[in-house]
Formats: sequence, C-alpha cells, structure tokens
Amino acid sequence: MYENFVEEVDAVDNGISQWAEGEPRYCCDYRHDHHAQPTLNLLAILSLFQVDPSGEIVELAKGGCPWKEHLYHLESGLSPPVAIIFVIYTDQAGQWRVQCVPKEPHSFQSRLPLPEPWRGLRDEALDQVSGIPGCIFVHASGFIGGHRTREGALNMARATLAQRSYLPQMS
Repeated sequence: MYENFVEEVDAVDNGISQWAEGEPRYCCDYRHDHHAQPTLNLLAILSLFQVDPSGEIVELAKGGCPWKEHLYHLESGLSPPVAIIFVIYTDQAGQWRVQCVPKEPHSFQSRLPLPEPWRGLRDEALDQVSGIPGCIFVHASGFIGGHRTREGALNMARATLAQRSYLPQMS
C-alpha cells in the first residue's frame, strides 16, 4: 500500500520531483486521465483572456488536474508573453480553489501569494477581511484559497492582483 499509493501522494504533497537521474523516485499511475491533461491545459491557456482581461488567471474547467508541469512550457510559447499568476478550478466537492503559480516548477514560493491579512483565515473572518463574501479559507502560506463560487475565486485572484504593488515581492 505504501509504495503503490501513499509514497506517491506524500511525495507530490511535499514537492518532491518524480524523476532523479533517469529513474522515477515513485510511481504516478493513479490518474487515469493523464493523457488528456496537456490538451485540457492548452485549452485553458487559449481561453486566458476570456477568464480575465489581464491574462494572468487560468481556469481549469475539469477541476484540479495536474497542471504545473505543462503550464511553464505552454506559458513560454505565449505571444505576447504573459506570466500566469493564478489557476482557478473546482475541487472534488464542487467548491472553487484559487491556487498561486509557483515561481519554478518544484518551488514552494509563489509568484504572487494571496494577501498576508487573509492567510490562515476561514469563513466569515475571511469574508470580512477580504471583502469577498463566500470565502472558505486561505492557507497560512498564502499559496491556495477556497471559495464557494467561481466568481468568488476569480474575485480573490483579482483582488490579489490589484494589491500586488502593496505586497512584498519575493525574490
């Protein structure tokens, strides 16, 4: 059980790369839709400016399928160049997530984390501080947040983009 499932989930959760010198560190075979993911991610990139005029927010209509590995490659081919800052998607319960894009593929540093005052808050407390009703949570590090609706998740991302000049920039 550990080698066939737990090891993989634990490694992905802790940002450990699957590959080391040509040999996989763990097996990643629990996702049956992995062949469709690059296509789904490409479609999300193509609709970039429909989600938000900034082009900095991607929506994954099929939920939180793996996107990080493909995003950097697809992003490099955009013309004009755009740095994608957030990905929004539904979770398994049908609620929405707003996830910050890491600076690099296996980094825990976000290009732009959710605002410091929101971090670690939940529900009504987060609604009050953010001014966005329907919030669920923001992780203590600011890399991900949750909302009950698509529009709310989009508003969380947009509010963060609007505050970016006031947020400390990560080097």
